[in-house]
Amino acid sequence: MIYLVTGTTGAKKTAYVVSILDKIEIDNKVNIAKNPTIYQKNLDILTKHDLLSELAYYVDEQGSGDTYRQEIIVLPDDYYHMLGVGDYDFLRPDDYFKRSARFNKMIGRIHDKHGDLGLSAILPVRTIYTNIEALKIDYVRFLLPDWRDCPDGSLIVIDEVQLVHPYSDIKDRSNPIITELSVHRHRGFDFYLITQSAGNLHVLIKDLVYTHYHATVPYGFQTKIYQYGEFKSNPNARTVKLTAEDSFSFTPSQHIFKLYKSTNINTAKSRLPIRRLVILFAFVGFGIFLVSYALFDTK
Repeated sequence: MIYLVTGTTGAKKTAYVVSILDKIEIDNKVNIAKNPTIYQKNLDILTKHDLLSELAYYVDEQGSGDTYRQEIIVLPDDYYHMLGVGDYDFLRPDDYFKRSARFNKMIGRIHDKHGDLGLSAILPVRTIYTNIEALKIDYVRFLLPDWRDCPDGSLIVIDEVQLVHPYSDIKDRSNPIITELSVHRHRGFDFYLITQSAGNLHVLIKDLVYTHYHATVPYGFQTKIYQYGEFKSNPNARTVKLTAEDSFSFTPSQHIFKLYKSTNINTAKSRLPIRRLVILFAFVGFGIFLVSYALFDTK
């Protein structure tokens, strides 16, 4: 999926994404700790049914209709070994997700051929690629120029996307890095694209946005995020905000700001909504006057 995150300077849009990445890596570590037990249980079942040889190959399906074909890929003997080593967190391969996805597909193949034997799916562990400056989340990789070179299932986060080639060339409709985003889900990729203005987004990507988050800071106080189910060219308009799927306040914990280096210095100050306060006080004062007048008139 492609997630767009917009918001002016100081709206904490990058902090919001970093908080998501922090949670994903926590889940990664939890899943890595659980996977050896799941893997060993599966090995025991395969051994019992004399099916360990099924681990030796992977069936890659390609094409469709009259072009459909299957390619048998012979796997190295140790291809799945990282799934069963408890301390493999220290040597985590970037393609952990791809290997585990292949293992899970193998489970499906065995179930189709031999029925449900009680095999369990390996839990996902995703590699993060990003250009967020000085990000200190474990196992994060620096953003590659071409997302297609990343392993399947990667999470790709591009900060200030309007400055990164080829996303910055919003008029170029022929670059395959852009055009092939329309099929990014075939390999399990997710994208978070961060920019100040929705207008900075490449025209071919706008229709691909699955969720648009727009961060605001009303009167310079707490961040409020509006969530839309599609790209919005003017997410800050009052009429557009009424169409939001959801809106919520966002206050990141202090440790989030220690995980990355902000690209700007926020000099914004909170400001009181003077006009609204004046109107509010006027209504309150007028109400008090009417009540007092009514009481006085009764007496």
